[in-house]
Order: sequence, then structure tokens, then C-alpha cells
Amino acid sequence: MSSVVTAMTWNIHGSAKPSLRGVADWIDRCGASVVFLQEVQQRQASRIAELLEWKSLRWSLKHAPVVHPPEGMAILSSFPITSIATTVLSRRVLPTNYRRRIVQRATVQLPEEVITVCNVHLASGDTGERQGQIARLRSVLIDALLLGGDFNDKPFSEAMETIASFGFQRTESAPTAWAIRDGSGPPSLVIDHLLARNGAKIQRARTFSADEVRELHKLSDHLPVATQINW
Repeated sequence: MSSVVTAMTWNIHGSAKPSLRGVADWIDRCGASVVFLQEVQQRQASRIAELLEWKSLRWSLKHAPVVHPPEGMAILSSFPITSIATTVLSRRVLPTNYRRRIVQRATVQLPEEVITVCNVHLASGDTGERQGQIARLRSVLIDALLLGGDFNDKPFSEAMETIASFGFQRTESAPTAWAIRDGSGPPSLVIDHLLARNGAKIQRARTFSADEVRELHKLSDHLPVATQINW
């Protein structure tokens, strides 16, 4: 049995109040059918799903700052999402602290099979903290076919090599995020990744023209990563 999915991961920087119609339009333009969002508020995720006319949405709280709306992560799909579980990856971090990190694990009913997918946002800065979160992530990834998110680490770092050792391959290679020094120029950081279980066929990764990159930068300080994958 063979399934083809166009998956997308995107940190939309929801606290900066991006155009939700703009986000939905880009999801549609990329042809995505399974989408992982990071730094998204619940109402934002619901509105994006509504604009796409998708009924399958699962949002999870990452942290709830005192003076801003709660921030979280979401899995959206044009296919039915049949289950969701959220695991906290950080240790000794209060729910009000932005350093609290989680992973979502969901099952998605494709036309011919059910697949397990995971959406993650790992710690920034401290590589030791990130490695501890990856160690806790391993058990969540059992039988998952697709993993996407903001990993806050470059492709061949120790952290990403550890994840690869769990049986995953990256599906993209282009820069995905802007550093403060980048200004309005092209992104320089490769920290957002889509990974598929070894054995998957990576059919087509979405690339963006310079004009499209400038347009996307008006929505977020991250670019979406979208890839067509065949199992």
C-alpha cells in the first residue's frame, strides 16, 4: 500500500500577529495536506483551519505567559486526525515560561492507511538542554513516520544526528529562518526540519523564489518547509 503526503512545518511567530489569511494562502499554495505549526495561539490555529476549510485540527498548550495569550503548537490536516497526545520534553520549567517545550503525537487517517506524525519545538541556545529533550523524544517517535518542527539546530549537529539515529532522514536543505543580523535579507539559519522515517521516498521539496521569500518574511521570521513524501 502506498501513500503520498505533502507535509509542511512552519513556525509562524504568532505573537507578532501575522496575517492568518496569508498563512492559510501559503499552506494552500504549497499543496500541503498535513501541517505542523509552532508558536501559534489556539484562536490563530482555529482561524487558519477555518480559512482552509479543514475540520481536522489539534492544538496543544506550550506555555501560558501572564501578559500574553497562551502559545502552543498545532497539527492541521485535510485528512481526519484520529488521535492526539502531548508530551512535555522540558524539565523543571513552569508552564508560564517560554522555555517549556512539548511534542505533539497524532494519528492521521489517509485514504489507504493511518500514519503517526509528530510536531516538536526544541530548546534554543543550550545544546545540553536540547539533547535532554531529544532523549525524552525518542520513545514518542516509536512507529512515527513523519516528524516536523523547529529544532533550533543545524542539519548535521549532534542533536540532529541523534534524531537521525532513531531512523529518520531529513527532507530539505535550504535556510529556513532569519537571524537578527539578517535584517530583511535572505534567511541564514537552517533550523526548521521535516524528517521522514527511513525508507520513505522524498519526491519534491518546495523551494521559494527571492520574491516569495520577501513575501513570506512579512508573515514570520521563519520560512515554511514543505515536502512531498511517499511511503
